[in-house]
Amino acid sequence: MDKLKQGINKIVNKTKPFHRNIPDYDSQPQEGYIRLYHNTPNENLDSISKNGLLVARPNSPRTRKAGYLDSEGDVIWATNKSGSRGYGGNTIAFDVPLNHRMKKVNDDEYILYDDVKPENIKFIDRVFTSKGELNKISDLKEYVDIAKHQNKDKEWLKQTLNQFYANEYLDDDDFDYYLDYYWNK
Repeated sequence: MDKLKQGINKIVNKTKPFHRNIPDYDSQPQEGYIRLYHNTPNENLDSISKNGLLVARPNSPRTRKAGYLDSEGDVIWATNKSGSRGYGGNTIAFDVPLNHRMKKVNDDEYILYDDVKPENIKFIDRVFTSKGELNKISDLKEYVDIAKHQNKDKEWLKQTLNQFYANEYLDDDDFDYYLDYYWNK
């Protein structure tokens, strides 16, 4: 049964390239690149995984939503501040060349005028709960550390987190995968 589950996971990981990736905020971009972060709702993740971050324009996979002003959606907003908690909750970390068409609009925010290719995406830090404060996969490490410090076991932590867990963001198998990863690290 374990081999079957591993085989299924390999297939899923090939069809969803950022499925079950581990957020690594400590990693650095290669020389000549900048690491930026963009937050987005859950419903955008599959498209972003497949197409990258897209600027809205006519006849593209991403068009301007009804009610948007002329310039809204025609750029990609991003920040160089890791751990940001912006609109949508899920954080897309990506690297772009320093010569990418973009503009720094304040201390840590940028607007990008061109698409970001899928291969430039380094990880997606997905939301796993929306009750109260948004919690992301990268937050699980802290919860695991607290549970271990209090001599609690993994099942206790899982039951505790399940009180707040919202599976519209992350299914049970994915949640278990991430919890196991941080528990065994």
